[in-house]
Amino acid sequence: MRSAWRKTENRTHGLSPSAVGAPSAVTEQLTFRLGEPRPDILQGLVPEQRIAVEHGTGPLLVVAGAGTGKTHVLTARIVHLITSGAAKPHEILAVTFTERAAAEMQERVDINTPIGLNDAVIRTFHGFGDEVFREFALELGRSGELRVLSPAEQVILVREHLYGCAQCEIALPLKRYRPAGDPLQHVRALLDLFGRARDEDVSPEAYQSYARSLRDAVGDSLDADVKADEAASHEELAATYDAYTRMKDRHGVVDFGDQIALTLKLLREHPAAAARLRARFRYILVDEFQDTNDAQFELVRLLAEPHRNITVVGDDDQSIFAWRGGTLRNFDRFRESYPDHTTVPLIENRRSGQGLLDAAYRLITKNPERLEASLGIDKRLRGRPVGDEVDVDHIQKVTGVEEAEAVADLIAREAVRRQRRFGDFAILVRNNADATPFLHALAQRQIPTHFSGGGQLYERPEIRLLISFLSAVALPSDSRHVYNLAVSPLYGFPADDLARAMEGSGRRQKPLREVFEEIAAEKTGAGEDAVASAKRLVEDLAHYAARAADLATAALLFEFLDRSKLLARYLDPDSTLVEEQARNVAKFLRLVQSAGRALATDRASFFVPHLELLREAGDDPVAADFETSREQVNVLSVHKAKGLEFGMVFLVHATDERLPGQARLDPFRLPDAL
Repeated sequence: MRSAWRKTENRTHGLSPSAVGAPSAVTEQLTFRLGEPRPDILQGLVPEQRIAVEHGTGPLLVVAGAGTGKTHVLTARIVHLITSGAAKPHEILAVTFTERAAAEMQERVDINTPIGLNDAVIRTFHGFGDEVFREFALELGRSGELRVLSPAEQVILVREHLYGCAQCEIALPLKRYRPAGDPLQHVRALLDLFGRARDEDVSPEAYQSYARSLRDAVGDSLDADVKADEAASHEELAATYDAYTRMKDRHGVVDFGDQIALTLKLLREHPAAAARLRARFRYILVDEFQDTNDAQFELVRLLAEPHRNITVVGDDDQSIFAWRGGTLRNFDRFRESYPDHTTVPLIENRRSGQGLLDAAYRLITKNPERLEASLGIDKRLRGRPVGDEVDVDHIQKVTGVEEAEAVADLIAREAVRRQRRFGDFAILVRNNADATPFLHALAQRQIPTHFSGGGQLYERPEIRLLISFLSAVALPSDSRHVYNLAVSPLYGFPADDLARAMEGSGRRQKPLREVFEEIAAEKTGAGEDAVASAKRLVEDLAHYAARAADLATAALLFEFLDRSKLLARYLDPDSTLVEEQARNVAKFLRLVQSAGRALATDRASFFVPHLELLREAGDDPVAADFETSREQVNVLSVHKAKGLEFGMVFLVHATDERLPGQARLDPFRLPDAL
């Protein structure tokens, strides 16, 4: 019997001492039970899937419609290449877009390959670029210890250089585009332009060359003033792009776009290093190809040059990342780069009924320039046969409240009539604010709901508590955060006594913490519960203030989670909500640890002002991935629903200019000629 063991860290959701620098236990865990038949991902493939999976050498384009198992096919192809002996595991590179997708693919490969043959390189694009850059840093004339800036840190860096920097002596050459007031929105617009340039593989030198060509073409025609103004605009933007790039070099930092751009530079300008990298990977596979940008396609194209063993899997009808540089023209570029490629369309949908698929097809065919026409293939999906039930229905109401009431009534009826779990129902909203009337209507009917809450990490209650803890320790006179701690379930300060404490704090102009110290010392007429709560709070704050002098910020947070028993709750969650809170807390700990490395001294008193600066600069990370509930109605945003499956889905507030929303114009547009 195969030894199907998988190495795992002894932790849950990333919450462990190792998250803050302490060693963690590593255990070996079975991926399936002893005595069970070994999973075989190659069984049950439909003919079209098998053609793609067993494709030999050379370029392969898999056009996989929704629900046809594109990630399954990609994973099965990796397994087939390994088990058939076509490639050694380490000779295979698979790239995708999210850490979660990469981890799921890695797990599937682990389960379906023998022990010792599961070290295929499965990464996100940026993760792969980061590894390559750090390995070949010396060839690129850089240090392998460069720190990757978050978007907010980029804003801070640019804002600090608007008028020059004493450390690197670089000032941004802005004249017409120098902000007169608050520069944050202005700086973000500039960074969006530079990021789009990186995504489209446009270097500062190429942009500057384009600007010079505009200047040379001004001439003396009737519209010479218009041409001269346009040339001046792009000359300034291109020069600022170049200054931003030099600024990062001087400060020893990179941004996310550089992780791809520097790998491209290695492949183009360093033949020996490029040859070693190309020789490492004999097969390259790309997931979600419809969402790749120009730079990412160029990266995989250059890597595949010697052998041309490249497989891309995607669907033009599912492209959702045009706003971050994803471009459908990469399908055309693939066909131009590999005119002898094999195309395999996947059209058997195992998820949906034929009525739903036909309705979706009628809608999507209104899009121009689809692959179905350009490739001459049939993309009409085949699903379950049409039955007596209506696959697609339209509920039209006058107001949002009436719509919410109708949806809640329908869920209540269907749950009883069909004996469905509430977890089979999902309500998809355009944004989180749209969920309120539906949550209210369901609550009135005593129907349990699972709502992912605020989409942004810092707005989640469990994270607001941690931020208040750090702020109360670092800034003892900050009454707002001391108040947040007092009213939390950890201390449960009685409401009446809290109101009197707040009144006393304001009347005497005394920080709330000092008022709590008086209550703890029984110098006021507060009740026993208030005294006990105040004592716990004051003693804890004193303890953590002393510890804050010795511990890094993440370690201090971890100790707080441990002593407050929150960690034990997150490690052994009793509900889907607590599981989601645990993932959010783990993500926040990682962010705290990363931000701490940017500080000269990583202590809470320095971290809290830094966090405020990051948030002011627009640092707004999303909360952890949504995990569906089986026993509650799932309410989530349309974007979080990608890849999830439910028995009955309500797409609500589908009104004009809301679904879909209006296209947003970029303040600074990269010229089409680039």
